[in-house]
Amino acid sequence: MDHDYASVNTYVAAQPHICKRCLNIILHDSMYYAVLMVLCILSASLLVSQKVCWSARDEMSLFLNLRGTVGNPIPLVHAHSHNDYLQSEPLELALAAGFCSIEADVHIKNNDLFTGHVLPSSNRLYSQYLKPLAFRAANYSYIHKSSKKLGLCDSIILLIDMKTNWKETWDSLEGFLSKVNDESNLQVFQCFNSNGPISESKRRSNKSPVQVIVSGISESNIEEFSKYATSKLKWCSLLDDRWSSDGQLNPNVKIIRGMVSAKYSSTRFENLSSFLKTAHESNALVRFWDTPDDIQFWDKLITAGVDLISTDRIAGLQAYLSK
Repeated sequence: MDHDYASVNTYVAAQPHICKRCLNIILHDSMYYAVLMVLCILSASLLVSQKVCWSARDEMSLFLNLRGTVGNPIPLVHAHSHNDYLQSEPLELALAAGFCSIEADVHIKNNDLFTGHVLPSSNRLYSQYLKPLAFRAANYSYIHKSSKKLGLCDSIILLIDMKTNWKETWDSLEGFLSKVNDESNLQVFQCFNSNGPISESKRRSNKSPVQVIVSGISESNIEEFSKYATSKLKWCSLLDDRWSSDGQLNPNVKIIRGMVSAKYSSTRFENLSSFLKTAHESNALVRFWDTPDDIQFWDKLITAGVDLISTDRIAGLQAYLSK
């Protein structure tokens, strides 16, 4: 792809190299200039490496500046919002940017599901993601208004990374997905049975507006999960599968596989073409996690044919993919 790096960098490279608060302190009292300069340089290097200075508020501010030029966003089929619940505006910011894949970590607690990484927050998956997506589907038929006209992203992905016991968490998730489908009188979340996808008669597309994919199942339990899920009369989520060490996929989970993900490594990337071929022949999308979150690596992923680019920098990736 050919990109205007100069203009994209004005958005993506907006992170300060040194925290403004540090500079203000230095200028305020020159008496401590030498000591503070040393401390600030050490702090700044840590802040930049951890992107602490680049807050969710900064991301929202940058996106709002972009939003005026975007209007009704073009769906971005390669854009995946990693740990979306940590954004300043969970779900809404990613959708306003045109993202077609969104990720949320969930925990089961008191028979309910809450978003959160290490520990559950007070935010319910039902109210933070499921109901807002159902509202959009009921009003637009698609999650993105322009999907029908452009033929892009007729079904978005909601990737649920289960942080607690997979069987309990999955059972609860399936219950909520069925509940929202029933409440909406519409199959908002794609469901399946032993014959394949269950069609939504009220929608012209063969796909439902949202495809849920679940992650967080250890490799040793993936086959057990597949057997458990497909033993049901219907299920409304697919599996985020893993490659084996030799790059092969387990044929016993093909019926429920929707995605194949792996932690990024240079070794894995060297053999990427064969991995992509295997996954795509199985009708599964390919995603990496723990990748560098910058333009150069986004270019590398797109050129290689990886389906989803995982990012925490929604405005930056939106600017990149829109050029």
